Amino acid sequence: MLAFGRRRCGKANFMLGQLRTVKANARPAILLDSTRTLLSMLRLDRDYFKVFCIGFNKTGTSSINQTLNVAGVSAIHSSNWCAASPRLVQFLFRGFSDGSPVHFRHLDRRFPNSRFILNVRDLHSWLDSRREHAEHDRGRGRHLDIPSWDVNDAAIEYWIRERNEHHIAVLEHFAREPDRLLVVNYVRDPDAADKIARFVGSTRIPERAHVLPVRELSKRTAFKHKAQIESVLGRLSIPESEWRSDIYCRSLASQEQRSRWPSDTSERHAVTAAAP
Repeated sequence: MLAFGRRRCGKANFMLGQLRTVKANARPAILLDSTRTLLSMLRLDRDYFKVFCIGFNKTGTSSINQTLNVAGVSAIHSSNWCAASPRLVQFLFRGFSDGSPVHFRHLDRRFPNSRFILNVRDLHSWLDSRREHAEHDRGRGRHLDIPSWDVNDAAIEYWIRERNEHHIAVLEHFAREPDRLLVVNYVRDPDAADKIARFVGSTRIPERAHVLPVRELSKRTAFKHKAQIESVLGRLSIPESEWRSDIYCRSLASQEQRSRWPSDTSERHAVTAAAP
């Protein structure tokens, strides 16, 4: 009985969280987006598409959200939208960022013609930023029930492997439809905002939202957990030449994957997924 009560309480809290998210981001476009979402799912509105950012957090997601909104896409920056099962917020907005990206295949099936942004970042600075974020969260008592969201070596190793697997899985999933995927390093690429705007078909080209220059970013964060991060990288035998790779570590990939996919956005002339 107690377990049943906890489940009901959990569902109620979840729905309250969904409603708070909607209320906090409410805007007139919600009615239009919800209507067009349903029509597109019925294949009656083939011009409408959603935009899902399916990279990990700490990759400039707040700035990407700002860019999408300026470009005319009603977007939400929240972790409540990304799940295998349908969620209310998925129907009320057009652009989404900052959620866990692992359910991108479900989203692709559920919402026809959607476009996806794989937001990436240099490995070393991403790990440091994530490590700092996890420490902040745990200090506030948040996400204590998620073993992978921790500040220990095991969590950092998990992030590295998860990132490798996820980024390659995304590239493989969109190999036959490369025009629906944009791979972008918002932190490093000065043209990132322009690329995102063009990707969503906007004629409004926003200024690049506030992200610290890489050099300044490095001064502030890259060495904060340097010893721990480099210890984990060394234990995984990841050479220093791969520490700035923003897509995946070649040393952790198969020979076939290395031959098919670039490991860094600087290797790509196009910003969409390469066809096989």
